[in-house]
Amino acid sequence: MQYKDQSETVALCAVGDVMPNRQEPARFFDLCKQVLDSFDIRFCQLETNFSERSSRASGSRVPTRAHPRNVQALKAGGFDLVTYASNHTMDCGPDVMADTIALLREHGILCVGAGENIVEARRPVILERKKVRIAFLSYCSILPAWSWAEESRPGVAPLRVRTHYEMTESDQPGCPPRIFTYPHEDDVKALKEDIRGAKSKADVVVVGLHWGLHYVRAKLAAYQQPVAHAAIDAGADLVVGTHPHILKGIEVYNGKAIFYSLGNFALDSNFRTWPNITPAQRELVDAYNIAIDPEWAQGYPYPGYFRKTMAVKCLVSKRGIERLSFLPATITRDARPRFLSSPEDAFGELVQYVTDVTAEANLNAQYRVEGEEVVVLL
Repeated sequence: MQYKDQSETVALCAVGDVMPNRQEPARFFDLCKQVLDSFDIRFCQLETNFSERSSRASGSRVPTRAHPRNVQALKAGGFDLVTYASNHTMDCGPDVMADTIALLREHGILCVGAGENIVEARRPVILERKKVRIAFLSYCSILPAWSWAEESRPGVAPLRVRTHYEMTESDQPGCPPRIFTYPHEDDVKALKEDIRGAKSKADVVVVGLHWGLHYVRAKLAAYQQPVAHAAIDAGADLVVGTHPHILKGIEVYNGKAIFYSLGNFALDSNFRTWPNITPAQRELVDAYNIAIDPEWAQGYPYPGYFRKTMAVKCLVSKRGIERLSFLPATITRDARPRFLSSPEDAFGELVQYVTDVTAEANLNAQYRVEGEEVVVLL
């Protein structure tokens, strides 16, 4: 697969959650490096922190931190940028967040969505290739109370959400509730302001959103579609979601695509110590009925549907996104991503899975397989 060329088109690659934590991180992307190297710009969601400090923030449920050597995984994978607005960014406090940002910059990797204050967290990163300017913004809805940035407080760019529960049967105590979620009006307003500002400086705006219902097949939270639509109405050309750890459906709205979740891409799981896991980890496994695979436990212990992943491919010019597709991939036993070829059974299974979860979520995207990629019909 070759995506770079000498034309005016820029090949952009987006993948989901990345969390390297191993002794030889530089080999993390060996199985997919040839394809990654074919793109002009690559970005991912960074789901961990890099530091030798061992502090832990109060309220952090399943903290993530890796030795700084693990930045070599991102470097070897050729990533130009990470979205860093997540529920794990402040796991170990502001000093570790600052260590991570500084280490990324030292290795020539930019980050968006977090910073020393709200201005820095909301500031776009703009990359230019072949005279095409692409702006990136990143926000988080999965927010421990201490983790979002303010005027004089470090943290992530927030997209806060209110949750309301209502009994489905008023005379049946303990019955399952209806759950309503509403985005914070001020945060949506800020999001739209940021997008409009970025659009005035760039040809294309990409918005990363760390959001949604993790570990739950297909289902979206009620706030997600209104937020995604507001982002596109404000000028976003592509919305990319992360956090659920599994693939979710795709929507086309006003000719723009919304990937509600790209799932994991390359993630050294916190469950690798199975069956010796923390109470918080046990709570997650039990609450979402995650069937840890004991044969895979020392590498990537999640069950089969967690092993499906993809890379979004955009061909971008000064006119906007010219073509949009995704490249089906799988996650191996040792947690490394590998792109699939169309003759493999797993390729067709993944396309069917994405088709199914798109329909189950009442989304409208349609797809066409062309060679080794799946074109999203805009």
